Amino acid sequence: MPDARAPLPAIALAGLALLPRPAGGEAIEVPADFATIQAAVDAASDGDEIVVAPGTYTGTGADPVVDLRGKAVTLRSSEGREETFIDGEHARRGIVCATGEGPDTVIEGFTIRSGADGAGNGGGMLNVGSRPTVRECAFAGNGLRFETPRGGGMCNQDASPAVTDCEFRTARTWRAAAWRTSATAARRSRGACSARTAPRAVPACRTALAPRRSSSRAPST
Repeated sequence: MPDARAPLPAIALAGLALLPRPAGGEAIEVPADFATIQAAVDAASDGDEIVVAPGTYTGTGADPVVDLRGKAVTLRSSEGREETFIDGEHARRGIVCATGEGPDTVIEGFTIRSGADGAGNGGGMLNVGSRPTVRECAFAGNGLRFETPRGGGMCNQDASPAVTDCEFRTARTWRAAAWRTSATAARRSRGACSARTAPRAVPACRTALAPRRSSSRAPST
């Protein structure tokens, strides 16, 4: 009778490696498993959950702090937006969803702050041709002062993110906290803001201390 304690043959172990991951995905922790959120996203597969511990997370160079890269993952903080910050340091965007992300790409429980883009569009978050789910986040102090800024907090280009229970705080742009480019962009019924509705609060989305919209030039400083 074979010894049940004997090691499995190498060919059997190789076969185990080919088994698909459970439908529920895996949990990846930042910084326990990966030091940065982007490294965790790069390693994740569809269905995984990335759980981020309290702290401030930044990037390097001009690349965004987090690019979801089209992955259907849940990116959430463990302790909520008051404890967990994605910080662009006025040098880069906070989050980008521009690779066909759908509703199964979920971002939850972060404060996205100090995001910037050279064109003044979507310093906090840029969505292009995507439909991510954004919940319980705050966008604070994003954008730059340009002649025609478009959405310091969030810019949606042919995108329709589902934004719920989020707050858009004062952005460094003076035109709008969030902006859209087409009829398919973030809809009021989904609780998203746009240049045509900010600074008035819309369902499930609050705009605190919203920037002015009347001037086409930067205010004096």
